[in-house]
Amino acid sequence: MTNAYSSKETLAADCAENYSFAFLDACNEVEAVFPREETLNSAIEHCLESLTTPKVTCEIPPGFSREAFLAEVKARLKELSESLRWVGEPSLTEAQIEEVVLAISEQRHSYVVGIPQSLINPLEHNITKEQQQLAESGDFLAFWKSRWQVSNDPVAKTALIGWGKGELVNASWFEKRSANYTWWALSSYISDQGLSVSMEEIGRALAAAHIDAVDADQTRIPHLLSPHQVADYHHEVFKKYHIPPYLFGGTLPAGLYIPDIGGGILLFGVYAPTPTGWGPMMLDADTYSFLWCQGCDTQP
Repeated sequence: MTNAYSSKETLAADCAENYSFAFLDACNEVEAVFPREETLNSAIEHCLESLTTPKVTCEIPPGFSREAFLAEVKARLKELSESLRWVGEPSLTEAQIEEVVLAISEQRHSYVVGIPQSLINPLEHNITKEQQQLAESGDFLAFWKSRWQVSNDPVAKTALIGWGKGELVNASWFEKRSANYTWWALSSYISDQGLSVSMEEIGRALAAAHIDAVDADQTRIPHLLSPHQVADYHHEVFKKYHIPPYLFGGTLPAGLYIPDIGGGILLFGVYAPTPTGWGPMMLDADTYSFLWCQGCDTQP
C-alpha cells in the first residue's frame, strides 16, 4: 500500500478495486493517511525553501526518521525533475539532487548551486545598497555580517571566522583554529617585514575587492564567487601591500610555513617559478575549498 495518492478519492478507488486483506486496514484509515501525506509535503516544501531563506526552518515531520525523510525528499525531487524533463523545462541532475539532500541534511542555507528556477527561486547574491555603504564607511565587519545574514554569501562565513566572529556562523573548533593560524601567519609576516599596513586596512581593502568581484561576476550563478575568484582578489590586495599570495588561507604553500622564524621560513616546502622568480608553490584554490569556500560557485 502506498501513500502517494493525489487525492483521497483515488486512494478510495484503489481500495475498492483491490480485495486483498493486505489493503483492508489501510483502506479503513483513508482519513489518517492523507494528513500524514500532507504533513510530509509541507515539510519537504519548507526544507527546500530553507535552502534559500534562512528564516524558514527545516524540520523532520512526525513519524519519520531522518533517513526516511531524506529518502522521501530525494524521491520527490527525482519525480519532479523527471516531470520537468518531459516538458522540456530545466531539471536537476542526479548529482544536484544529492547536493540538495545533503544541504537539507546538514541544515545549510544557500549551499546548493545550480538549482533551476522551476524548483527553487535563485538567491540574489548581488551587493545591496546597505552593504556598499558599510564597506565605504570602513565597517567591514558589519559588511560581512550583512553578506552572511542577508545575501547568504559563503565567503562571509570564512571572513567572519577570520576576524574572530566565528560564533555568528556556528564555526567549528577546526575552522576557528585554521583561521587563527592564517591570521598569525599574515600578521607575523607584516610585523617581521616592517610593512606599513594594519590588518584593519587590509580588511577594508578586501571588503572593497569582494564588492568589485561580486558586481562583475556573471558566471554560472551571478554574483556568487568561485574559490578561484576569491583567491584572485586576495592575491591582488596582498600584492598591493607587498604580501606574498601564499599567505592567503585558501592557497597555502605546499609545505609548512613558520612565520616568526628568521622573517618566515617554509619547512618541507616545494618551490616553483613565479612571475618574480622562484617562490613557494601554492596549493590550488580548489584543493581544499570545501573547508573554506563551501557553497561557492564552481566556475570559473
